[in-house]
Amino acid sequence: MSNQNELTPFTFKDSKRTVFLRKVSPLLLMELRKTFPEPKPPTQEVEINGRKVFEENRAHPDFKAKMEAYNIEFEGRMRKFLISRGVVVTPTDEIKAEVEKLRADWLEETGVALSGSDDYVYVSYIAIGTEEDMEELIAEITQRSQPTPAEVELSKVTFQG
Repeated sequence: MSNQNELTPFTFKDSKRTVFLRKVSPLLLMELRKTFPEPKPPTQEVEINGRKVFEENRAHPDFKAKMEAYNIEFEGRMRKFLISRGVVVTPTDEIKAEVEKLRADWLEETGVALSGSDDYVYVSYIAIGTEEDMEELIAEITQRSQPTPAEVELSKVTFQG
């Protein structure tokens, strides 16, 4: 686990809860996309200069619907990964009790156990109070993951050819 010096505190504006953030490599998000490839568009026969060829039809309504579903699913996977990897929670007795109560309430209401680690459940369903909290969290994790101008300059000196 990261030591405290590598973590940055983050307070959700709406829920007023504080967690710690760590950098998540943008390369991991690229690898995540590789594990979940886009659907293939249908092809259609077209005539170009008297020759018949097959081209992808990305404007086909069925493909557009598949891409919309794909993008929603990928966004969910990315958010889950960013929360699981980029957010560190110090599980106090109060947090543990809140998560336990939420799991019990969910099970009673739905008949299904709420999945995810206690940290993930706490961040996703308790600490994130609004859509704005979610957007700010994701932005903070991904922005922190980009190199700062100072880090870019340092890398130029450190990794000279």
